[in-house]
Amino acid sequence: MTGTVAAAFAILTILEYDRARTIGEASRSRLEAVLNTALTGARDDFDGSLRRLSDGLPAPRDGESPAQYAGRAASWYSAAAYRDLIARLLLATPSSSTLLELAPAPGRPVESALDMARLPEIGTASGGVPVVWIARDGTNRLVRITSSASPGGPARYLLIELKPGVLEGRIVPAIIRERFGEDSASEFRATLIRTDRGMLRSGTHYDGRIVLFRTPSATGFNFREIAATHRAGSLDAAERVVRRRWLAIYLAISLALAAGVTPILLSTLRIRRILRLQMEFVASVSHELRTPLSVIGSAADNLAEGVVRSDRGVREYGALIRSECRRLSGLVEQTLRFAAGKADYRSRNMQFIQVSGIVDRTLAEAAAVIGASGFTVEKQIDPDLPMIRVDPTVLSECLGNLVSNALKYGGEKRWFAIRAAAVETGRGSGVRITVQDHGLGIAAEELPHIFEPFYRGHAAQATAIRGTGLGLSLAQEAARSMGARITVESAPGEGTAFTIHIPAAYMNSTTVPVEAMVEF
Repeated sequence: MTGTVAAAFAILTILEYDRARTIGEASRSRLEAVLNTALTGARDDFDGSLRRLSDGLPAPRDGESPAQYAGRAASWYSAAAYRDLIARLLLATPSSSTLLELAPAPGRPVESALDMARLPEIGTASGGVPVVWIARDGTNRLVRITSSASPGGPARYLLIELKPGVLEGRIVPAIIRERFGEDSASEFRATLIRTDRGMLRSGTHYDGRIVLFRTPSATGFNFREIAATHRAGSLDAAERVVRRRWLAIYLAISLALAAGVTPILLSTLRIRRILRLQMEFVASVSHELRTPLSVIGSAADNLAEGVVRSDRGVREYGALIRSECRRLSGLVEQTLRFAAGKADYRSRNMQFIQVSGIVDRTLAEAAAVIGASGFTVEKQIDPDLPMIRVDPTVLSECLGNLVSNALKYGGEKRWFAIRAAAVETGRGSGVRITVQDHGLGIAAEELPHIFEPFYRGHAAQATAIRGTGLGLSLAQEAARSMGARITVESAPGEGTAFTIHIPAAYMNSTTVPVEAMVEF
């Protein structure tokens, strides 16, 4: 016994170690997805911030002179929403080393250290009015401007010079706070870095980077990037922390269980419960089988002893025996299905039918029991009900279980009603079939359990009403097999109403839409 437990513990340890590795990898994948989303969002926010700075900025018109365009650009500058972030507007051409200031001092020439010949090389397109961004610290983001009316004309560039510290001191830090949060609460710590041609210094590590813009240099380009690292030091370190934490929890629990007898006690209790349920199941099923057998036996005795002699009487008794035999066969089949492990309803005979026929069929099959029990049945079928697509046999069994439940627990009033009504919801139309009684009712705390196999309420047990505890469980399985469902409303001493919710049939489809199944 000890060797078996030790071997089982060793196997479980190996399995849990593998699970810890899987959980660690899943945690890393989640963190990578979070990081990539944050970095991509930061870049989009950066682009959006620059675009908002130039909202409404007019582009040069075909044939427009610099002086004419300077007037329009100056008007835009005076009314710009983010004017406090902009230092100057400049106009440049690759053929000249001198920039023309457009605002706030229109027409003033400005000497520039920019290599104008490299503007086409480093310019990129970016939605809206194309512009070139220059920050006082030497960073810039270039976008080429050409006149759409004269594709072959000279290239021109509109430059917006930002005030000192706007990019690194205001725009980028705000984006990092928005996307990564404050350092104390964020999983990742992000910063703005400068790289030479995208290469990091030796020994530097980041879990993720994304380029915001680039600046020309003597060797090519310098990149300005947002780089982020997990607060544990790296994603590898974060994965190890998750894995170790999981293993520590598992080992603590495993050692506690291995030191006690909890597994043995739980196994013993489980076996005892299974044995008790099996005994109750056999006793309950035996009782349920007696009712149709008694009816068949009484009818057979009357026929054998000549109590019924007329042809009409013989046919009626024959129909009764046939009906009870079918009921008995259905009960045996359902019992065997559940004994096999589940209610295996295979809805292979789905048909477009009217609800009224199913209701009449169910009441006809239960007529003998209803009459013998002295029950009054109230039937209400709304006219013009929509068609439904179901397996008639399965739906009849489902409805029969609910009728049988009403007969058992209907109480002294000996009354139940069966109603069918059309309903409309936001997802379409459907039919609801309700079986209502004025019997014992069900306590609110028991309602979540009544569709569980073998479950029987305290009121049913106290009144010694026999049953298998399978009827409602099988009815729910039958309904679900057709894309329907059953709900219940009840109050102790007032009665119970079970409702089957069935989506209306879609004549051009072989299946019930998922939306309808969810709604009804």
